[in-house]
Amino acid sequence: MTVVTPASVEDAEHAVALFRAAYDDSVTTVAGFRYRMEFARPEDRRANWKAERGGDLVGWAFAGLDAFAAARDRAFAGIVVHPDH
Repeated sequence: MTVVTPASVEDAEHAVALFRAAYDDSVTTVAGFRYRMEFARPEDRRANWKAERGGDLVGWAFAGLDAFAAARDRAFAGIVVHPDH
């Protein structure tokens, strides 16, 4: 069974491995991933969730307000699933 729960910075290493498996051209680093999670501004309402199956990270979801958009009513969301799942 797959279980989805809120993610934390402690999940960064596994999340980066997941992103690299899903995107073979990814240059994501653990330090960069952790930084984005730790220093997101509260007003950006950023959230991350992880999907685990049998103790393995198999998916990641993220959403929040777009900090770079001219209007503060723009949002983004994404899902990454391990290619083996």
